[in-house]
Order: sequence, then C-alpha cells, then structure tokens
Amino acid sequence: MPGSRIFSWRNLLKTVAAIGAMGMAAPGRADPIPPGWAASHMEPVGYSAMDNRLGAFKMAIRKVNDRWYLYTGHLWHYGWSIVDVTDPKDPKFVKFIPGPENTWTIQMTLHDNIMVTALQKSSPAWGADANRPSAEGILIWDIGDPVNPKQVSEWKTGGTGTHRNSYPGGKYAYLSAGTPGYDGNILIILDVSDPAHPKEAGRWSMPGQKEGEPKGTGPQGFHGPATVSPDGKMISMGYAPALVNPRHHRCRQPEADRQAPVQPAVPGGRRPSRCIRCCRCGTATLLFVSSEASAERCAEALNFAAHGRQQESGPAPPCCRCFRCPAPPPGAPYKNFCEKGGPLRSA
Repeated sequence: MPGSRIFSWRNLLKTVAAIGAMGMAAPGRADPIPPGWAASHMEPVGYSAMDNRLGAFKMAIRKVNDRWYLYTGHLWHYGWSIVDVTDPKDPKFVKFIPGPENTWTIQMTLHDNIMVTALQKSSPAWGADANRPSAEGILIWDIGDPVNPKQVSEWKTGGTGTHRNSYPGGKYAYLSAGTPGYDGNILIILDVSDPAHPKEAGRWSMPGQKEGEPKGTGPQGFHGPATVSPDGKMISMGYAPALVNPRHHRCRQPEADRQAPVQPAVPGGRRPSRCIRCCRCGTATLLFVSSEASAERCAEALNFAAHGRQQESGPAPPCCRCFRCPAPPPGAPYKNFCEKGGPLRSA
C-alpha cells in the first residue's frame, strides 16, 4: 500500500469493528485485501481500495432509505470519498469530492442531511508545500442527496483551521479551532441552524491559552471531538493530554469556572503524549477515552484506551479500567506492534 502502509492495519481494524466494511474479500467481489493486517475476535468480510486513494481517515456512516453510505477523509489526498457499504462483503466506491489543494482534509462529521468537513493547515511532513497557500476552517454540505453533496457555506477561523470537529445534530456544531489570540486549538461552538450562514455562538479555552493570560498548569490544546451530555448541560472533551468537562447551558457560552480536568490513570504511570478523545456510551455517564502517540516504534508513551465515569462538578474520577495492550497473533515475525514499525495511533 504505497504511501499508506503504516496506517493500513489500523484503519482496517477500525472499519471492521464499526461497520464490517473492510477485510478479506470473496474471490471476484470486493478489492483484494492488502497484506500486513492483524485482527482478534473479528472476521474480516470486505475491503475497498477507495479508487486507489489510500489512507482513508475519520469515517462517518449514515443510512438513506435502504442504503448505507460511508464518508471518509484521506491522509494523502485532498478531499473526501463516499463508499456504498450496504453489502459489507462488496463495498462499492461511489465518488471522490475534491477538496482545497495543499490543505489537510482528513476530518468530517455528519448528522441527518448536514455534513461538516474540516480544513486545516498541513505541513511538509504530510506532503504540503509551505510556500503555497492553503485553506482553513470548515465547509458545510447538504447531503440530502447522499451521493451528491452540495456545499452550502464556508466558515473560517482566521488562523490554522479546524481539526476534530463534531456535529451531533440540531443547532450547534462543536469545532476544534486554531484561532488568532490563543495558544493551541480551542472549542468554538458554531450555530448552524441556518447552514448557509453559520455564526459563532460561544467559545471556551483552558486558563492560560488566551494571549495575555498567565500560563496555566493544565492541558493546552483541544483536539476534539466534543461530546454533549443528553441534557445539554455538559461537554466532555479531549484536551491534550487530559479530559475536561466544562458545564454549559443549552449549548450557550460554556462556563470556564466549572471545568473539571482529569489525568486518566495510565498503565505504568506514563503520561499520554498528545491528547485524549472521548465519546459517551449511550445516555450513561460512562465515557470512553483514548490517547494518541505519533512517534515511530513507540518512542513516546504508549497509547491507551480506557473507560471511566463522568461527574458534573469537582475533579473527575480516574479511569475505572484500561484496555489491554494488543498483542500480535501467534507466529508473527515481531514480538509486539512496536517492533512492527509505524506509529501506534488511535483515531
């Protein structure tokens, strides 16, 4: 898999777990699976090479009538792809939607007929040209026709753009935004009730992120996504390298004085290197969190995945349990995935 080798097995496993859309193909049907993947307690059933646009990233899925559509960004191409995964044994590539050149377009989030795609300044390490212009912010799309998205608006941060955004439906989208006047990305709540004319409704940052503030001791930089509680009164966010729960009232301006940072317990006491993402498990207060390391061959602290409980005030409790570190299958030519090479990353 030229240009995407280090991500192939990870993306494969995540897609299998989520929708059963990648894996070992039946002869003469879906694209043949590339080598190098590993799976445990899962059965690969189908694979798509995405019209030879590899490195599919940040996936979202929706059902329209009797069809299921998967929307993805790409690590090595500028734009987004749509795949019909109604038959998981035979996923069908539908369309590639070109994005702005020289711009990271790896992120998307959607609900109902609205899709929000992130635009972010990239770097030479990811194939960008520092001497060429790039786009930033978000694009908002009408996906009422699931295979023919129509761009309805664009919104800009004025800075480096947005990263891992979330749109749970309704009036507000939650952006991880690199905006002027702040050190690192912050949360911006965007009113998208009129998708053609989005407008900022509120923002939140850790103390010390804003220019002129004394530097804080807490985490600096909102990775995203934000997860809103069922009653709309709290947001749970991965804020590198901690989890914060700022209270807000019906999605208006969050209250900075009621945040509750937490450093989850990490096996061996090692601090996660970059960030934590979190998602709510249904309507319960149980949160799933995961960290992200980016260096090759485990040069940083290992990733972890864990679950813990959320509370509305005071320091949040530590994670109640961390998941086991994955082990290679018997007979693998490496003792662990660090020896295999490539960064061991979560999405």
